[in-house]
Amino acid sequence: MTCVVIADLDDDNKMWRLVNYEYNQDVCQWQCDFTGNEWFSMGHYDERQRRWISWLENPFCFYDLDGDGDPEVAVRYSGNDLAVRSLRYSFDVDNDATPDSPKDYDFSVTALGSVQCPEELATTFPLRGGGKLTYVSWEHARELAEWAPWSRAELCWDENDNNVNPNGPERVHERWEGVIAHGAKLFPQEGGPSCGPFNKRYEADNDFSGRMGLYLSGIDHRFHLRGAELGWLDADYDNNGRVDMRFRYEDTDGNGFFDTWHVDTDADGKEEWSARFSEEQVRLVSWDYREMRQTYTQVLARATSNQARRLSALKRPKDPMDAKVERYWKEGLPGFYAAEKVRGSREGARYYTDLMLAELATKSEVPVFLPDRKEKIPPVIVGLKLTNTLPTERKDEPVVLSLSKLPEVRAALRRDRPFVALRDGDRLAAAQADDLNGDGVFDEVVFQTSLAARETRTVTLIANPPRPLVDEKRTAANLYMGASLGWESNLIAYRSYYGKIDLFGKKESLLKLRDLKGAYHREADWGMDILHLGPSAGVGGLYLWSGGNPVPAMNEEGQRENVKISKRVVVDGGLRSIVEVKLEGLRTPQGVFNLTRRFSIYADELYTEEQLTITGGNGGDILYSPGLLRIEGERFERGKVGALSYVCNWGKQSHPDVSEAGELGLALIARPDKVVEVAATEHDHVLRCRARSGKSQRQYLVADWAKGKRYANAEEWRAFIANLSQRLAAPVKWSRETGA
Repeated sequence: MTCVVIADLDDDNKMWRLVNYEYNQDVCQWQCDFTGNEWFSMGHYDERQRRWISWLENPFCFYDLDGDGDPEVAVRYSGNDLAVRSLRYSFDVDNDATPDSPKDYDFSVTALGSVQCPEELATTFPLRGGGKLTYVSWEHARELAEWAPWSRAELCWDENDNNVNPNGPERVHERWEGVIAHGAKLFPQEGGPSCGPFNKRYEADNDFSGRMGLYLSGIDHRFHLRGAELGWLDADYDNNGRVDMRFRYEDTDGNGFFDTWHVDTDADGKEEWSARFSEEQVRLVSWDYREMRQTYTQVLARATSNQARRLSALKRPKDPMDAKVERYWKEGLPGFYAAEKVRGSREGARYYTDLMLAELATKSEVPVFLPDRKEKIPPVIVGLKLTNTLPTERKDEPVVLSLSKLPEVRAALRRDRPFVALRDGDRLAAAQADDLNGDGVFDEVVFQTSLAARETRTVTLIANPPRPLVDEKRTAANLYMGASLGWESNLIAYRSYYGKIDLFGKKESLLKLRDLKGAYHREADWGMDILHLGPSAGVGGLYLWSGGNPVPAMNEEGQRENVKISKRVVVDGGLRSIVEVKLEGLRTPQGVFNLTRRFSIYADELYTEEQLTITGGNGGDILYSPGLLRIEGERFERGKVGALSYVCNWGKQSHPDVSEAGELGLALIARPDKVVEVAATEHDHVLRCRARSGKSQRQYLVADWAKGKRYANAEEWRAFIANLSQRLAAPVKWSRETGA
């Protein structure tokens, strides 16, 4: 048995066309209401499991973002229940659909993988007669598309503005499903019928390094798929079903952006023009539809103007047969069934003009594509002096710069151009610019550096480098973990769970929280959840003290809440990720308290840095404690190094949930002038610390396990924590280089 659930969200009283109570696609599809705000999900009854399973198209969503009745966005998922295997994400980016032609999608991104939709992004629909369907909700379908850890992605751009099934009578209709990419060696087809192999631009990101990002290139003035290794366009200008001209695009330096263009104007396998550009002039493109449309409309108008100037300046060959594309266009695209539509389209006209330019430019031996000099933004270069004050070497040390002290760098960075690089001798590496309060202005820059003992060295910070550098992503944040919020480096993962802090140990350098499936309390190739929390605070859950008694700023699952918990991701970056947890309404005899915990994690590091702010109470000092789970048979240590104190333990939990975890180490690090005493509760060691209402203070949580093969025993762990405390107490000093 199968079923379809259909929802008319904008209440236009239009749904599906049926014949004899059945949907026949060939007969019904062009009379169905796949416009406005709508969704449908298919399902089938699994006899073995004796339940309904959402399936195949689960769901298919349409979004009318401007209220004109025509959809601007379509999202199609395919999978079983919340196990999603494919996505198609389509856009009418120029919003040129009309009531007579209510569907005019311009591009799509198809993504494949094995994605488990988080429950908070899903919904269920009860079925008459019993059972229910579970699927990605319409409200969150776009969110999941942009967030999910897909395995690979492909962009398909309808260059000639003719998004149809080119075969058969259906070709008079623009596809309602979005832009369905044609299958190729580099990427399989998903769904059908496709828009065909010709006059469409394809780009494949087969390792998903671009993470569903888009960008605008200043070379060809088109949107591209970030992370795509290769792109191609087979032009059939006279629409006879044969390739007349080929374009190829390459990312030769692996930074996620095309830098090389190839043009074969007669499709004979020999390229008449190739160029690698040293300055890529990249602008990132937001998935926000309004911003995307505005950017595209501006670039289309500008590109059209530039094309006209270039075309008029090029010499025409004596033999008109050497300007075949131009002649065919001027004759009105004879014999082409969609000639009137394509010639009347801004996108169609732009596409054919680019083909004309390619044909004429190669014959005139001039570049096919020219960078837009008006878009070129000069780099801002600042010299920095870095000093390691410690008598020990520092390797890949994170350094954080406040941009309030580098105003010219801050002014040079924009949300669509956030690129920063660090030149250190002959080495050029990516840095990361972070907006910490969401106001669109960058506040800090993060980078890594290595320094010998007592070394001072000069490096150069470059905002808007000619060629953007993108480092391997080694930190991440995950908002969608049920009651949890996760953040991780490539070495360790933390999660806030009902206000407590849990851990995931890793056996190798990787990111895992967005792809966490199955029984993660069992050891896997990547690692596992290594901590059984029970009633403890884990590593860093908080208590407030009242009359010598600890009041937990945490909740227990299934019990009455002590605090209301909210969570958000502040930064999800490659070198640093930041999350925030708010614990509000904690009642004590000293009053009601609200706590804000902001956690940062850095690439190649085991610790997470916390900025804690507590507000409330009746004035005076607030006594609070981060807790550290007591481990059976542990070795517990405490110490002070420089301006920081630490407590740490090492041992093995006996609970069956973590019986395979083996030995692990935990630690807390804080300023000694804030620590009143080291004490204990039934389940936790605690650092009793003092704070003032509204004053932020810093502390650190640290963890690892022996199976990470970094520290094998308690002595090695204590030595590491002491060394880490020394590093954190004396961060790398920086200043402007004199005269820079």
